[in-house]
Amino acid sequence: MREWRVFIGSALATGVIATGGMLATAGSQEGRGRVPLSTGKFIEPLGDHIGVGSYPSAVLLSPDSRYVVVSSLGARSKLTVLRASDGTVVSSIEPKALNTRKPGFYLGLAFAADGRTLYAARGSDDIVGVYALDADGKLTDTGKTYPATDAAGLALSPDGKTLWVSSSSGDPKNKLRGTVRAIDLASGTVRSYSVSGYPLGMAAVGNKVYVTSEQAGGLEVLDAATGSVLKHIETGAQTTHLLLAEGGKTLFVSASSSDTISEIDTATDKVVRTILVRPAEARGLPSATPLGLALSADGKTLYAACGDLNAVAVVDRQRGRLSGFVPAGWYPTAVSVAGDALICVNAKGTGVRNPNGKAVAIAGADRPQYIQNIIEGTAVRLLLKDLQKDLKGLTKTVAQNNRLRPDLLKSVRRALKNPGIEHVIYIIKENRTYDQVLGDLEKGERDPSLCLFGEEVTPNQHALARRFVLLDNFYCSAEVSGDGWNFSTAGMANEYVSRNVPY
Repeated sequence: MREWRVFIGSALATGVIATGGMLATAGSQEGRGRVPLSTGKFIEPLGDHIGVGSYPSAVLLSPDSRYVVVSSLGARSKLTVLRASDGTVVSSIEPKALNTRKPGFYLGLAFAADGRTLYAARGSDDIVGVYALDADGKLTDTGKTYPATDAAGLALSPDGKTLWVSSSSGDPKNKLRGTVRAIDLASGTVRSYSVSGYPLGMAAVGNKVYVTSEQAGGLEVLDAATGSVLKHIETGAQTTHLLLAEGGKTLFVSASSSDTISEIDTATDKVVRTILVRPAEARGLPSATPLGLALSADGKTLYAACGDLNAVAVVDRQRGRLSGFVPAGWYPTAVSVAGDALICVNAKGTGVRNPNGKAVAIAGADRPQYIQNIIEGTAVRLLLKDLQKDLKGLTKTVAQNNRLRPDLLKSVRRALKNPGIEHVIYIIKENRTYDQVLGDLEKGERDPSLCLFGEEVTPNQHALARRFVLLDNFYCSAEVSGDGWNFSTAGMANEYVSRNVPY
């Protein structure tokens, strides 16, 4: 005889609500300390964080090292200029609408040799915009643009004459092949070349161009003159960010799905070493998601923003291994070393998110209480010497906040003995919180005032909840449907989903 057990809860895909006015749209964010996340993890951000728009994803130090430019690509996309010496906001600029689509910056940023001309990818507008940064840190739109479908990553040729642009997409009619474009900045002429699908990060060295592929992984090396593929360099899976160092002699690449960073000698195009930045306590499970990279001035320490770990990995470059982790905000995406400090941007900021809270006004904001409106990204400036003082303690904090224990997987496996279950039917009710459907139920933690579809509308769900097990404290890790589907079936949303759903 087979026994069927039904567990009734509610999957939340929208409607996460901020509480207490904790989320600010500008200035330092409040509500820090040990902050619980809807993923079941915690964050303990260091330093004073400042708002830089929604989902910041890239940082770029100006050639004179005075300013740091941050590109945010979420609902409130903009470029923000920070003063490198103290991390304060100097200026910001939003993209001008060109058509009926909502304009938006993307990942790619590149400075010209003059240190004042900034190129910024605007994927939704199929262009690269040109901006001017003055000596006081004010950013202005020059009005000049270059066409580039799905503009994503950027790299300027060593002679400053050609801008390389990756198109973050794949052609379903051609085995998901992707495209990179070479733009002649003087004439505006555009050449297009076929590469592996969903290209993203780009770097140009000598007569070669490197491009990552989120679909194929690894790197493709292109001949800058002809665009032909010279070589495919195998690294980890789902490669994203590139970092040129030592005058172009060394190239670092992050592989977000493998939790690895590969170091490549650009003279031979061979992998010198591959460094695992996954915590030892994770016991082989994907957990870090390394993204943006930065190198210390002396070249001895490599830093990597680890999105799913909510931390920055610190790598001993000379020994070629992980030294530890530094707590960051929620989903750090990029880092930059500016003098004696590390600039880190966090896609989802630091504010408290309480899924069961009542809707409240957002401090200083005049916008609806929608999920993409209540999550604000941040930037923080941290002194490098402070991070090294207690790296062991900071690493322990990161492990604790990610609920990583050496004995965890072993104990869980011992506890989970199958009593004879053959099949599990997993039913997800999308776009509704627990209280919106079961808030009127007489048992469990509930708030009837939030109930929208009570027993008269959902009699079957109420009957099942009374007859079988009620799960009244289930929380959704996702924010909307796009990433919710991934969390529901895979336990996480990879960096491609995390970045592109809000975009």
